[in-house]
Amino acid sequence: MLDQSTSQQSSLPKKLIVRFLFLYLILYIYPYGFEYIYALDTNDISFWEGITIWFGETVLDWEFSENLWKGFDSKYDFSRFLLIAVLSIIGSIVWIIVDRFLNKSYEDKLIALATTITRYHVAFTLILYGMVKVFPLQFGEVSVSMLTSTFGEQTPMRLLWKFMSASPVYTATTGWVEVTGGLLLLFRRTTFLGATICFVAMTNVVLIDIGYDVTVKMFAIHLFLMVLILLVPHLKRIVSFFLLQQPDAPVQFRPLFSGEKWVTLTGRIAKGILLVLFVITTWEEISGRIDMQMDTSTHFIRGYYEVEEFNIIGDSTASSVDDARNWKALSISELSYRPNLLRIITMDDESKFYQFEADSVEGRLKIQDIYGDSSEFDMRYEELENGKMKFSGIQLGDTLEVTTGVKKVGDFELTSSGIKWIRD
Repeated sequence: MLDQSTSQQSSLPKKLIVRFLFLYLILYIYPYGFEYIYALDTNDISFWEGITIWFGETVLDWEFSENLWKGFDSKYDFSRFLLIAVLSIIGSIVWIIVDRFLNKSYEDKLIALATTITRYHVAFTLILYGMVKVFPLQFGEVSVSMLTSTFGEQTPMRLLWKFMSASPVYTATTGWVEVTGGLLLLFRRTTFLGATICFVAMTNVVLIDIGYDVTVKMFAIHLFLMVLILLVPHLKRIVSFFLLQQPDAPVQFRPLFSGEKWVTLTGRIAKGILLVLFVITTWEEISGRIDMQMDTSTHFIRGYYEVEEFNIIGDSTASSVDDARNWKALSISELSYRPNLLRIITMDDESKFYQFEADSVEGRLKIQDIYGDSSEFDMRYEELENGKMKFSGIQLGDTLEVTTGVKKVGDFELTSSGIKWIRD
């Protein structure tokens, strides 16, 4: 739709489409599309919440909970998308009417602006999401929690996360594809190649998100459609080359800033500042997450501890398996992106989450409420001769002694088999 070869006298339908897409793009991106600006709190600059809820309640007859789940295929998101579409239709019609009075032609400049915004938005977003795949941050690493849960307990989305985390090579490769496509979109001369790579990447992402019911389907579909918009001006070339096997002239994307030297220089300086800010803020965020995930201070205690004996000293009824106070298992550092997370599973299959600090010298775990509000209890741990572990301490006034088996991440076939080139 955003054809860079637009003549000065565009047809009315084309003008309406260009203005609709431009308005929809701007309204969609602002402010929730600024994921790549970590220093920005979108809630501070957003005007959407009140009018989106009003629109959803009035037009769609929906009720909204306090938790709006912004960006996760929620009622709020769908209400905002429909509202944006309505506003874009009205805005484009009013725009056309105003243009008739102004009698000015600026179609090429408008298309250049829309194309530039689309290129940079898709580029920054895919570079960001690609980088968190190159470094195993988005899906994390295989954890004891993943390895000990059954197949049937998984939602499609959790199954996908486990599938991706099980193969760092595949995940990193998909990340590099997204990063490469995004980088190429930052330059006009390589936009076609970048958009082609991003088309392949986003086709895969959209199919996976729909097939595994990932909660960001509409986000992925919007990115996919933006990539398609960037490819539309090249559609004639694609058909000529692949179907008709005939040469065709390349499409030249017009620069946003052109004319006098100072205008071109200003555009280059603005682009340089934007890229520097993106690199700095992205690296600050990603490096912090990498440092957390690469933290090995708790790896010596990381594992899944299935309880074999659970005793509350002085309480003869505690040995009953029906006692909900009893622990069924203890999972330590079960999430790679939260290495200080500890989960206690009780006999009624309820999970209670804590954060902890480990002292390997004293053999002690200082366990706190997950929000760090108060100190809950300390547990001492001791490795027994038969490969088992013994935990002891006082929790909520009960003196506990717990003997467990131990399963480490590397004890499972999924994590120990590796890649085999020769099977026999």
